[in-house]
Order: sequence, then structure tokens, then C-alpha cells
Amino acid sequence: MWKQAICILLLVGLNGFAEPRTRESVRRQGNRITLGRDHGCGILHNGTVQCWGQNLFGQIGDGTLNDRLFPTTVSGLGNVVSIAAGASHSCALLAGGTVRCWGRNNNGQLGDGTTTNRPSPVQVSGLTSVRAISAGEFFTCAIL
Repeated sequence: MWKQAICILLLVGLNGFAEPRTRESVRRQGNRITLGRDHGCGILHNGTVQCWGQNLFGQIGDGTLNDRLFPTTVSGLGNVVSIAAGASHSCALLAGGTVRCWGRNNNGQLGDGTTTNRPSPVQVSGLTSVRAISAGEFFTCAIL
């Protein structure tokens, strides 16, 4: 059900999300939309993030565990330049070079020094001057 909803949202489009860009433009600006196992997220023109889909571990980032059929604003984020989603977690790279992550944290993929799931973004410990991020099923990586 979630993957179908995500695909429909992508095909129909979402008001406020960045317009399609050339490959070169995307390279300079980072990921503007990302999909996890059962959730998706996108960066809006104003640098905030909205996510939708299953929210069992807090991967929507709105401070709840409520599933969201429509895009919902991620709490406390601004100036986001790139996003990445793992299976059940999401991360945002901010313009200042720091990273915030939220959602499932069973393997420490949020980078906050714990294995506690987080329904709202937390700062990744010890990272500054990050240039790019990427997420896999249960891990997250950064290029410094």
C-alpha cells in the first residue's frame, strides 16, 4: 500500500516541491526527493522537508508514530540541501554542513551515539563540513 501511495504522489507531483532539474543541477544541489522502504521525503523550495508513508519508527520526523498518507512537515528542519532515506530512517544535510537524522536506530544509523528510535530529527554527533550523505537499509554515510 505505501509504495503504491509513494509512486502516485511522485507521478502526480506535490505543490511546493522543487521543480525537475537537469542532471548537472541535481549534482550541485544534492537529492531533492528520497524513498525508504515504506516512506518518502522531499525538500521544499524554502529548505524544509516533508515526509509521508509508514511511520512505525518515527521515520516521518513529525514527532509522532502516526502513519501519514500525505506529506507532513519534519519538525525543526530548515536550510536543507540534501536528503537520504534508509529502510526506516531519514537524514538531512543542512546548508551549514551538519546532518540530522530521525526514525529507526536499531544499528546506530542515526549517528547520535544511541540505538534509540527518534521520531524527530537529532544531530549526528561529531560531523561538520559534510558535503554529501547517503543511506542504506540500516546505515548512513557522509562525505566530508
